[in-house]
Amino acid sequence: MRDRKAAWILYQQDPGDLAPNVCANCQQACEKMLKAYLLARGWHLERTHDLRALVDEAKKSLPELDQVGLLLTELSVDFLPSRYPTESDWDFAASDAAEAIELTDTVMNLLRAHIP
Repeated sequence: MRDRKAAWILYQQDPGDLAPNVCANCQQACEKMLKAYLLARGWHLERTHDLRALVDEAKKSLPELDQVGLLLTELSVDFLPSRYPTESDWDFAASDAAEAIELTDTVMNLLRAHIP
């Protein structure tokens, strides 16, 4: 997916300074993969960026997602401040970006195996 690819390019360029952008792209990649998985199973598209809600719905038919649910919740929580920063910007570190990429790869690999 392009969001995952963009996250990797940004991470390689400057994992510290661009960490918020990396996390935002990873969130988008996970959101799109979860929605693709759900749509393939007859789910009706909902306007949401809440990865936890999407995981809760998806794990009804794919319980393996439970292992990454909490981590996806963190990625979902990080999404808004990474896209819409305020005066009290959240601090994102290179380690946050690396974890987001690793989590995205885990989710994408798990879901890819179940999307026709």
